[in-house]
Amino acid sequence: MNMQSKALKRPDLADLDGQSYDVAVIGGGINGAGTAQSLAAKGYSVLLVEAQDFASGASSRSAKMMHFGLRYLDRGEPIWNYIKNPAWFILQCKRARDTMRHRAELVRDMPERLIPYTMYVPIYKEDFVAPWQIEMGLRLMNAISRCSTPAEWRRLSRSEMDTTPFVADARDRDQLQAVFAITEHRYDWPERLVADYMLDAVRMGAVCRNYTRLNKMERAKEGDIALTLEDAETNAIVSVRAKRVVNTAGAWIDLVLGDSGLNATRQIAATKGAHAVIQLPEKYKGQSFAHFTTGRYPFYFLPMRDHHVIGASETPFEGNPSDVRVTDEDLDWLVFEANRMLPGIPLSRDDVLYSWAGVRPMPHIEGYTGKQNLLPEYNTHDSDGYPDVLSVPGGALMTHRFTGRKAAEIATKGLRPSRAPQTPDLRSRQPRENTNSPPLFESDPSVRLSHLEDLAREEMPVALADILLRRSGALWSGELNSETVSKAAEAVAGAMQWSDDEKQKQIEHCLEQLETHHLISTNP
Repeated sequence: MNMQSKALKRPDLADLDGQSYDVAVIGGGINGAGTAQSLAAKGYSVLLVEAQDFASGASSRSAKMMHFGLRYLDRGEPIWNYIKNPAWFILQCKRARDTMRHRAELVRDMPERLIPYTMYVPIYKEDFVAPWQIEMGLRLMNAISRCSTPAEWRRLSRSEMDTTPFVADARDRDQLQAVFAITEHRYDWPERLVADYMLDAVRMGAVCRNYTRLNKMERAKEGDIALTLEDAETNAIVSVRAKRVVNTAGAWIDLVLGDSGLNATRQIAATKGAHAVIQLPEKYKGQSFAHFTTGRYPFYFLPMRDHHVIGASETPFEGNPSDVRVTDEDLDWLVFEANRMLPGIPLSRDDVLYSWAGVRPMPHIEGYTGKQNLLPEYNTHDSDGYPDVLSVPGGALMTHRFTGRKAAEIATKGLRPSRAPQTPDLRSRQPRENTNSPPLFESDPSVRLSHLEDLAREEMPVALADILLRRSGALWSGELNSETVSKAAEAVAGAMQWSDDEKQKQIEHCLEQLETHHLISTNP
């Protein structure tokens, strides 16, 4: 689907004042955008607000894996754990099945957004799982999913282990029982999917606005929920009403509930994940390696365009997710684990090109030990006096469409839509071809200046960083610096109606974001 040719004006906050909606969605990440799209398709009037820019939270800070579900059946645990707890095993099978079916749906609808690659998974003698268990798990996944994109794998021969990139570099190769080559997929950049879903929701009548905070939520006399919204830039205040509210703020869910005045039980138990980007020789391109850290957490070498991502760390996180940063300790740990896993590819801190950290939201359960059979991914606030407010503390990137549909279904139970249903457009939006336009990067013609100008006109950005760090995918080229950022600002200044002073402020803000959140040295 080519990008629309007409400008899309960001809604004025004043135009929202006094408006009523069937459903208000708080949080414009991939779950929020998907929920808004599903609701609009069902015929509900929808308001979607995001306190920062769309996709500025966990949706833009993951490892970008479209995992097909083996992780649910290969958790590095003894097989007896599954035998002793069959309900847990059934749940894991369901999650693996859903992940397989979700991947097949995305491959069908938007293949341009998914990049296939080969992942090598070693099985050591010390591991809890045996090669036959991996094969059984892969066959089981194909049997229970019955989808159009089955799991594809093969087992390397002993001679191949000595010559295959990554495998030949692995530690303790004399202790290897087997190595599996599995076809995986990754998102090119998940932020783009958020824009695709959000813009399709707008096409179907939804009102979507970024940089808009929820300040207060209270019961109106008529029974609806009154929401007080604040513009993050101007601090202007308006009030709207909604019959139902869906909180998809991810790691910010508890902060949203607390700041809005709803004295709700805790929803989120968050972990911090740090990632680093490195450059490997050409022979590693399109290939990946995965095993476990010393703490028994998954650790990956993942291909990302011309580079590789290593990570992620997994540490408990308390505080405001907006403050998460990659620390020196994070980088030291990532380099240590990478060198322990693949001593044949010696790395140092100097090999890190850039990095990022995100906060992964997980459902909070008091006294949770990891042995319960089910983590609640959708919580209505009945006990808090708001049964018409739904929080979505769960929801993985790899099954985000299913999350959006389920959230829309739960939130609207017993509520009749106020409009006619529509058919969502699940295809990806592609930039218009303009080979006459200069590329932003000399080495990569995929991002052109005309493309950036289209994004400025058609996708409601507020800042230059919104365009370069989320909507265009330019960040992941690894070539953003003061020169290319200034070049981009010049290209979009007219569409954004920036004065020379404002353009310079936008450049400085974008460079600050790159240095603070990605440790990118912005001098060319």
